[in-house]
Amino acid sequence: MIVIRFKNTLRCLIILFISVNFSSYGQQDPMYAQYMFNTLAINPAYAGSQNYLSALLLSRHQWVGFEGAPSTQNLTIHSPIRNQKSAFGFSYVHDKIGPTTQNIVYVDYAYKIKFSESVFLSLGLRGGASVYNIDFTDVKTDQQEITPTANKISSDILPNFGGGVFLQSEGFYLGISVPKILKNKLNSGYIDSAGNGYLERHYFLISGLIFSLSETVKFKPTTLIKYVNGTPISIDVSANMLFNEKLWVGVLYKIQDAIGVNFQYVFDNSLKFGYAVDFSLSPIRSHSKGSHEFVIGFNFNFKQNKIISPRYF
Repeated sequence: MIVIRFKNTLRCLIILFISVNFSSYGQQDPMYAQYMFNTLAINPAYAGSQNYLSALLLSRHQWVGFEGAPSTQNLTIHSPIRNQKSAFGFSYVHDKIGPTTQNIVYVDYAYKIKFSESVFLSLGLRGGASVYNIDFTDVKTDQQEITPTANKISSDILPNFGGGVFLQSEGFYLGISVPKILKNKLNSGYIDSAGNGYLERHYFLISGLIFSLSETVKFKPTTLIKYVNGTPISIDVSANMLFNEKLWVGVLYKIQDAIGVNFQYVFDNSLKFGYAVDFSLSPIRSHSKGSHEFVIGFNFNFKQNKIISPRYF
């Protein structure tokens, strides 16, 4: 077996973990601690749900303290069009883990069906592409002459499409989505010795409630369930309190994986800034300083006489 030498032993462990992940199921799509405030990242039907042109920028740094640990940046923009019945969305993701980099660009379209003044069902479609890249030029081996991937940069361009539904009312929401329907085949030699590998579909269910505890305090429990063929079901739960329509404070729990807290401050219902930190429950926790995630969002109000109302989902 070829022994890979890195400057940092922990980095080597991460790369080996990634290699197994690629060989078995393809790289997992990026996940976020503040999923409850970044729904468009996993469900195209969410586009336009804020009723304004909305932009959100997120940066996540996982397992801080590890060289080559996962780092993800995500930009989403969406807005209703045509009298609020249709909406468009755009998302970009830059995801880096060790020597692997993924760049994702998608365009979303959603159509809203109105059941009553407060109940809507949105149907969404997504289309775009992912670019997977791996750079082995930083990898040194004992038997470099027989290593097919040594000092090599490999890339795959993978077009795909997805869809979702999103049901919302004043106090409840439920979304089901498959962001990438095609099981893309990765042809680059870093997958396995035969050069084979497929990216499995990811199935998401997200849901949440909002209700008042007092005139100044609201409570919002949420959950996110992810299923990928051949892997255990992933379940995230959170509980957030909103104080005076300004400050969100919450706790996060990814079952059997991580626990954390999150904060978000809303400025005049237009600008918001959020932060989350979570800590692994696996043996990796003794070597990591936690995972840190930052969010900044803005709602654009082009009608000066229109007041931006609070949005909880």
